[in-house]
Amino acid sequence: MILNEYCSSAQCSVIGGTITYTIANEHAEGLPLIVVHGGPGTPHNYLASVASFLPERPVIFYDQLDCGLSAKTNNPQWWQLERFVDEIEKLRQHLGLQQFNLYAHSAGTMYAFDYALAYPDKLVNLVLASPVLSVNAYLAFMHELLATFPEHIQTAFRLAIEQNKTNTLELMEATAYFAEHHLCRLPIWPDEMFESSVNTNTQLRDHMWGCNDFLITGNLKEYERLSCLSEFKVRTLITVGQHDFISPTSCKKYTELMDNAQLAIIQDASHNPHLEQPRLYADVLCSWLEGTQKYSF
Repeated sequence: MILNEYCSSAQCSVIGGTITYTIANEHAEGLPLIVVHGGPGTPHNYLASVASFLPERPVIFYDQLDCGLSAKTNNPQWWQLERFVDEIEKLRQHLGLQQFNLYAHSAGTMYAFDYALAYPDKLVNLVLASPVLSVNAYLAFMHELLATFPEHIQTAFRLAIEQNKTNTLELMEATAYFAEHHLCRLPIWPDEMFESSVNTNTQLRDHMWGCNDFLITGNLKEYERLSCLSEFKVRTLITVGQHDFISPTSCKKYTELMDNAQLAIIQDASHNPHLEQPRLYADVLCSWLEGTQKYSF
């Protein structure tokens, strides 16, 4: 499949404004892959290395509305699940793709999974990296994880959850501990990870998710899709890090409930295994998209 003739970076009209997208490997001949970033509100930069894993296919990155290089409306009216799902479809139409592969990370997996529910015929493969398909399951594991932290780290998070004490040095220390152990375990974060983190649209994140990962207060708090999994037919790969704050056990359950899914738990990695274990992650992703078994799932 060949993409319509667009420059490597351009804009696409969506409900509420325009989004900016970039095409890597744009002259490659493989089936294109669209990448959906997480956050909510975290620009796509931290996922850029995915393109280097897949030189045989075009890889399309975009920043969701009010994120990164896309238009800034600062209007919570547009910060709704259904509109972010529609962004994917608007981008597909804009690029003239009859079918494509879809890759999503973290909070972006909610948008991608709902897209797959609405448009299964448009997808050949779906990759859900560190997915959230049940907020209840997510929260249950987060609180299990919290109980394993050092006591002073637990205390800081519990004060933030129970008493809204969010502007303390103790919480800053606790957040750093969490990030170092369960977000990205590299001793020095890559520039693209740091840039995405500091440029997160925190207003959007708080509106949809919340300011504390242990207490979901945003409009995604009711997101539950376990009941959809048994009827879900799109060929799916789920990836998760061994030390991820997304539960590997939950990911295993998702895979078992789905009809055509496989799970890859990336050892010695957390929430960003594409950065922490790039060679292994590239092997997993390439072999699965190619339908081969170079990697033993």
